[in-house]
Amino acid sequence: MNSVISAQNLDSLKVSGQHQEASIAQVITHLDQNYPIDFYYKAQWLPNQTTSFNYQDQPLSEVLTELLANTGLGFVYFDDFAIILAKKEAIGQQYSAEYFTTKYQKPSVNINPSLNEKPILIGDANQLSNSGKAMVKGQIKAENSPIVGALIYIEELQQNTVTDLNGDFELSLPLGTHTIEVQSIGYADYRQTIQVFSNGEIAIDLQEEVYELGEIVVAGTAAANNVQSAQIGVARLSPTDIRQLPSFMGEADVVKSLLTLPGVSTAGEGASGFNVRGGNIDQNLITQDGALVFNSSHVLGFFSIFNADVIKGVTLYKGNIPAQYGGRLSSVLDVQLKEADYNDFKLSGGIGLVASRATAEIPLIKGSTSLLIGGRSSYSDWLMRQAKNIDIQNSSAYFYDVNAKISHRLNSKGSNLALSYYRSFDFFRFSDQYGYDWGTQLASFRWNHIIRSDISTSLNITYSQLDNSFFDPDGFDSFTLENGLTHIKAKQNFFLTALDGHEIHVGAEWGRYTGSPEKLSAQGPISGIEGLTIDKDTGQELAVYLNDEWTINDRLSLSAGLRYVWYQNI
Repeated sequence: MNSVISAQNLDSLKVSGQHQEASIAQVITHLDQNYPIDFYYKAQWLPNQTTSFNYQDQPLSEVLTELLANTGLGFVYFDDFAIILAKKEAIGQQYSAEYFTTKYQKPSVNINPSLNEKPILIGDANQLSNSGKAMVKGQIKAENSPIVGALIYIEELQQNTVTDLNGDFELSLPLGTHTIEVQSIGYADYRQTIQVFSNGEIAIDLQEEVYELGEIVVAGTAAANNVQSAQIGVARLSPTDIRQLPSFMGEADVVKSLLTLPGVSTAGEGASGFNVRGGNIDQNLITQDGALVFNSSHVLGFFSIFNADVIKGVTLYKGNIPAQYGGRLSSVLDVQLKEADYNDFKLSGGIGLVASRATAEIPLIKGSTSLLIGGRSSYSDWLMRQAKNIDIQNSSAYFYDVNAKISHRLNSKGSNLALSYYRSFDFFRFSDQYGYDWGTQLASFRWNHIIRSDISTSLNITYSQLDNSFFDPDGFDSFTLENGLTHIKAKQNFFLTALDGHEIHVGAEWGRYTGSPEKLSAQGPISGIEGLTIDKDTGQELAVYLNDEWTINDRLSLSAGLRYVWYQNI
């Protein structure tokens, strides 16, 4: 059989009847009319003999077996309430269930009542295929033009195909009634009932349909938002913003991007840092994941130490500085590293004229722990070799930096742990006259915890170290001068929104500055410089702060903060 036979309902059906000198056809007609049964058969197969046949609450299968005994006929179940009568040798061999149901289907049967139109007839009802299947060919077109790639779907069979370059398609379908659906972009969906008798063709015309799309809204931060917000003079840059701004030597640069903002100016080519509204470069507080950055530049100010591929966001406070930041007068540059993807491994990078970079995002424990690794390295000496000046040809400049960050989600409410590390090194030498090298190390541990929906806390412990060296590489007075600075900080912050209209930051911060001893030493075997070491002081500071962003109404807001700092020179 070509269809799935289900006899569960028919086996449980019991029938009754009394027939005196009745033919088998009359008995079958009685069962068809009085019980929910559909019989399919060829009338010429039934014998003309009559019989007296009585049955009371007897299972249907027993009644049919007794009725068809000695007739050479058999029966099979089709669907839940259909029975096919045929010669025993023909059942399941020459004729399929589809053959009988198509040939003897009652006109009143409505396979798909949701479609009001009459079914489209395909093939010849007098030339049914014994296999119960037929090849249906068709063409999909619109205004006499074939439609390429239209989807044809047969609902009952969950069978589909697409049209070719000529808009043609072929489907092998069982005989009987089916629902055909056609879909194509730019045209209205087509849905119709078809009745398949034998091999045949069908042509379908689709109608164009105009789709009304929703409006596209391009949103941005208006300049007036700085007036409407209590935080005046705050600029935020995303990695996308940084990459879209002009870059030097193909390297997207955070500090160079800041120079496009009002009130921010360069300290000069060959000089590191930036100035904000007349302040000096040492009056800018620069942090990466909360760790203090002493020197924000590579290669004497041509590049910044921040790798744009690993940055989540950059915030510059150049007006009102919140009380949770302290120690500088001019501005605060807060750089946050992104978290690596928690589910998928990602690898990215780029090759530039003077430097290359690569970044990997690695899920260590899928969904909860991830590792971010990013690095850059320069090879700018080849560019100096192209200069005509012999001193520049003999000069050297290069740098590298590495970022790593492990992030772990503690729960689904937003509590998490993060540990980040940064290492960089720079070297510059001008011919055999003088040179510099310096290196930076940053480490940061952050614990964010949501106590309840209106109270959260964060603990940030950081370590920062800067090492500098200035040297004269040649001659009797050649020397190396080394110094450095180390900073350790612990900061506990609470963020409260329990009071309506208030966003409150309250916390405490402790920091310790340790100066590395300044060391003067001879450079080279012929140097006459005498070595000397000078110890440096150590200092520490303790600060407590309270900052409130109070939205009084939709037209008035207030930002107020108090920070008290106690400094001790050790």
